[in-house]
Amino acid sequence: MSELAVAFDQALEELLPFSEALDRAGENGSVPSGVREELLAMGWNGLVAPEEAGGLGLVTTEVIEMCAVAGRRLLPVALLDEALLLAPSLGAAGSSAAEAVVGGRASGGAGYVADASATWGSDGTLSVSGVGVRLSPQAQLVGLVHPQWSAVIPLGDPGVRLERADALDRGQGVHLLTVTDVEPDVVLEGWMNGGGVAAGWLAGLLADLVGGADQVLSMSVSHARERQQFGRPLIRFQAVTHLLAEMKARLELMRSAVARLAFLMTEDALDPGFLAAALWSVPAYARQVCESAIQVHGGIGFTWEYGLHLYYRRVLSVQSMLGGSLDTASQAGRAYLKED
Repeated sequence: MSELAVAFDQALEELLPFSEALDRAGENGSVPSGVREELLAMGWNGLVAPEEAGGLGLVTTEVIEMCAVAGRRLLPVALLDEALLLAPSLGAAGSSAAEAVVGGRASGGAGYVADASATWGSDGTLSVSGVGVRLSPQAQLVGLVHPQWSAVIPLGDPGVRLERADALDRGQGVHLLTVTDVEPDVVLEGWMNGGGVAAGWLAGLLADLVGGADQVLSMSVSHARERQQFGRPLIRFQAVTHLLAEMKARLELMRSAVARLAFLMTEDALDPGFLAAALWSVPAYARQVCESAIQVHGGIGFTWEYGLHLYYRRVLSVQSMLGGSLDTASQAGRAYLKED
């Protein structure tokens, strides 16, 4: 990791101890305001914002590395949404609200929109029904990403309705969003049309899963070395070493896919077909890593206190948000057929 990523990892280890992540999930609570303030002071919301706008101005590869650290430390995903979707979307539209998000004076979150759940009116208004979104406390804005477009919606509009949801990935501030004839503050191209902001947000989500899978593998290796069975460490049994090797192979496939995405975005050569394939493969491999980790750990892997479920819940939540394994696989196929 770079020096910046190492420093961020150390800071998150102190700010977001694992025990507090378990408590937050148990209560379905949100990140404490003091933690949010510390992250804002470190410049988190300005990851991709240019320095002249008060941001850090990091390049794509650096942002991806920071997102992997966030996944390893279970940073609430709404904070990633603010940094990678809301701030750059508003900045691309020249909105003064971008600086408010970067500076922490405005907060929000994001969600992914399936084709059937959104319609556009002839007057440029948007209607969306029952989309799951993650929101920071006192959120004023929400970003919505669709393959063909992305938009920022003001939550104070009379046409917006929010309902708190007891979601699988608890402690993320998940709500069901319904929008009726609302004019978005910002509308940009979607990732399927080469929209860089939407693609950057998705790449960040995938990097978050890479970081989580990396942590799960580390936990599994440590457990296999320390746990004794029949007088030998678990790692001495061939069945266990095969599982660990398969987990490592899938992790490296995930890491390579996200690194390739970062390279393509840095070169301004985003390939929608490759991104579509990554939206299927990275969550699928992350899920396999988590499920194998539960097997390696045996009974303790199912317990609440051990916490493997926190990473597993996040993977399942992201995979479901993107449409599930079947829809994302179909989308990848359509993208490549379209290229041919």
